[in-house]
Amino acid sequence: MSDRAAADDIAGRINVGCYAGHRYPERPEWVELDGERVDVVEIEKEWREEDRLGFAVKLRDRRRLLLYYDPNDDAWSGDFTE
Repeated sequence: MSDRAAADDIAGRINVGCYAGHRYPERPEWVELDGERVDVVEIEKEWREEDRLGFAVKLRDRRRLLLYYDPNDDAWSGDFTE
């Protein structure tokens, strides 16, 4: 499964709260999935792709998540990693 296909697994079920300084999103601060809000404790990596921004984050509950922000649709998607 490609990263993009995997990321769509939780699309539409995820909300992300971000710090927005000079740009949005500058860094994710929390994730809400199916009504459960969990703080981001570490941003392990961030990158820019042609049509989206990516963040590899560690959550307070120790899960790791790949987050993707599509500025054209103003939408977040993501996928849990091991």
